Amino acid sequence: MDRSPFFDGCPDPLAVVVGDVIQSQNPAWGAAVGPASSLLACFAPEDHVAVRSALAEAPSGPVHLELRLAVGPHRGASMRCALWSAGGEVRCLRLEGPMPAAAAPAPADIVRSKEKAMLWLLDEMDAALWSIARDGTICLSEGPALWRYGLRPGQMVGCNAFQIYPPDTQAARTTRRVLGGQPVRDVYAEEEQYWAQHCYPLRGDDGEVFALVGLALAMTDNVAELRQAQHLLRIVNELPLVVWAMKADGICTLSAGKGLAQLALAPGELVGRNMFELYEHEPRTLDALRRTLGGESFTREEDYNGSIWRTTYYTAIDGKGDVTGLFAISEDVSERARAERRIREQLALIQAQKHAIDQLVSPVLEVWRGVLVVPLIGEIGADRAAVVTERLLGDVVRHAARFAILDLTGIDTVDAHAAQHLFDIMRGVDLLGCTALVSGIRPSVATTMVSLGIDVPKGRTFSTLAEALRRCMRSVEVRGG
Repeated sequence: MDRSPFFDGCPDPLAVVVGDVIQSQNPAWGAAVGPASSLLACFAPEDHVAVRSALAEAPSGPVHLELRLAVGPHRGASMRCALWSAGGEVRCLRLEGPMPAAAAPAPADIVRSKEKAMLWLLDEMDAALWSIARDGTICLSEGPALWRYGLRPGQMVGCNAFQIYPPDTQAARTTRRVLGGQPVRDVYAEEEQYWAQHCYPLRGDDGEVFALVGLALAMTDNVAELRQAQHLLRIVNELPLVVWAMKADGICTLSAGKGLAQLALAPGELVGRNMFELYEHEPRTLDALRRTLGGESFTREEDYNGSIWRTTYYTAIDGKGDVTGLFAISEDVSERARAERRIREQLALIQAQKHAIDQLVSPVLEVWRGVLVVPLIGEIGADRAAVVTERLLGDVVRHAARFAILDLTGIDTVDAHAAQHLFDIMRGVDLLGCTALVSGIRPSVATTMVSLGIDVPKGRTFSTLAEALRRCMRSVEVRGG
């Protein structure tokens, strides 16, 4: 079996596996495990599921697990293992020794010791901390995130960074820049790992750089969310909106959207500025901010530099229910608002015209002393019926009318609502002591009124307006005589 010289430099048992077959191993693996060629054969049967799962998960990042050896001089021992992908179906597995008992530091010790607190915090973070001397010697290499490269804390101490870092890698470029005196704060991707790093040069009393210190936070597990947020931000910056957010103290944390151009602002320009100070001379805006921070969400419109902006404010609340800030979406609705205003004005004009038409097409005519005629044409809706009723009742009182004739010659059909309106008009006239008559009822109208059960008193309906007028005139002459 091949034993690569590369593996000979690793003090821990290390093997290269393809599928379940051990393809290569270093001497430490042979001494600890023996000559087994099958990976599963090296571990207890109850751990085989965990091994298979780790082999499948390795392409997504190194996997740490605990397995019990089934062969070799350490048979039965529980070992810490690190498994990572080497590309394709190739996996690397390293045994790191017996699992140590976890000993949590006493809280009081952490509080009293800055060093212990920092070390405890580093152990809890998916991060790596390192220091490199000016000649390239790695003086410090700590942090749980080292497993992402298959490394143990302290393993690289004493090595020369200039020798082990390939010249074209991010690590080599950052090392050269920082030892040259330039701090580096950036986010980068390398070997399918994503990092946010902070590196600073350390200077002696003479001002010369003698080393660097660096801290890198592993972002790999959150890179999908980060990419989604970046895509969303790019989309927002293409929309004709303004999306912004601020913390409870007024500091702006987000300022995006194509609509910012209308306000002579660039995306992100407001980030870091205090919104209370920015709008200190605009009381309506300050009131909106305070209302939202008070837990109220609402929408309002306001005129800004000749444009009408509609802004919806939302309160930002954390998991404990406390208000942490607010976010808002603003949109220039000038054209829409003007269009809505025009529509409202047109509707008001149409309503006024309709009212005028109702007045014209349903006039109340005094054709004889004490006799009024209302010729009805077209449809009779609720609005028109109200106009006719108001005018007719007023004229009945004003002229002391004895008869009011509703002439339906100009109406072809009526529905249930129209028939009810006619009945209500007649009943209103009767209540004033005036007799309401109906003339010109067509057969279709009569059929509808009968089917609806509308009972017009006997002697109140006439086939023509002339017959109704003759009836009224005879009655007036008789009473006058």
